[in-house]
Amino acid sequence: MLTSTLVLGNNFAGGILSRSLASIISHISKVQRMLARVEGHKWSSLPLFLKNDQIIVNLKELVTVSPTPGICEKSTGRATNTLLIKSVHKLIHAFVKYEKERIDIGEKLDSMKEEVVISSVNEAIEEKEIRNGNLTYFNFSNKLSQIQTEQVNMSKALLQEVHLSITQLHF
Repeated sequence: MLTSTLVLGNNFAGGILSRSLASIISHISKVQRMLARVEGHKWSSLPLFLKNDQIIVNLKELVTVSPTPGICEKSTGRATNTLLIKSVHKLIHAFVKYEKERIDIGEKLDSMKEEVVISSVNEAIEEKEIRNGNLTYFNFSNKLSQIQTEQVNMSKALLQEVHLSITQLHF
């Protein structure tokens, strides 16, 4: 009597069993792959998994992946919280990605702080040395660079004058 009540689904346990079976049928290919990998699994001896394709075909017709109005208001092959779980996983993934980006940005800012501090200290040292009349490598290299730039500009100006003079001459 108890067995018929469970099978017919006239109580809470029957509803759970029918939903569980529907979920197993909905995901039968994944379950069969798992059983093939695990030798001697207890489920392998169940009639459902003994390569009885006709049982599976018949049961798949009864399993729905969306509600059937008037027959079953909820899908039987998918848990009602599947979409919620997928959304939660998406949120977790987005949060993990955000957290990694935040850490990367923090590390970049930390390295930038070091560069700014080092640059500021070097500039302060240079200014003090220049005020004291000392010649530093940075100051010397800047002066050489300025002289070189001035010479290049003067050479360009002279070349332009020569070019202009030559173009004005008529042979």
